[in-house]
Amino acid sequence: MNKTLLLGKIGEVPELKATKTGLPFVSFPMCTWETKKKLDAPPETVYEWHRIMCFGKRAEYVCKAAKKGDTVYVEGKQTLNEYNGKTTIQVKPTEVQIFKSKETTAPPNVAYIPKTDRQTTHQYSDDQDMFMGVDTPDDVA
Repeated sequence: MNKTLLLGKIGEVPELKATKTGLPFVSFPMCTWETKKKLDAPPETVYEWHRIMCFGKRAEYVCKAAKKGDTVYVEGKQTLNEYNGKTTIQVKPTEVQIFKSKETTAPPNVAYIPKTDRQTTHQYSDDQDMFMGVDTPDDVA
């Protein structure tokens, strides 16, 4: 089984592009981190960068809904990609959720009314052909 779950921050503004056949795609960096506690030293935060590749409607959704610094949850599979003699690991998502702060407006086609004590999540998965707005508690994001 090849399944990857990531929760982190978007590293740069996602830019929609098209393949030679016209299929929309986006590739963006995502940063995850963990804090390692040591007995004799202060905690150390370790950062990792991941390359996320989205195609089709998911790519269009990410470009409309996401911006640099947004928190994003990605579920998908890792693939090895060889290009110009370099091997990179990429994640091809089957689900993407973008967590926006309460003052951020929704992307087109997403209707919701933000609540002062909540954040709003926008998600897109393979099971859907539409956008969804879901209210979540502050402690989720």
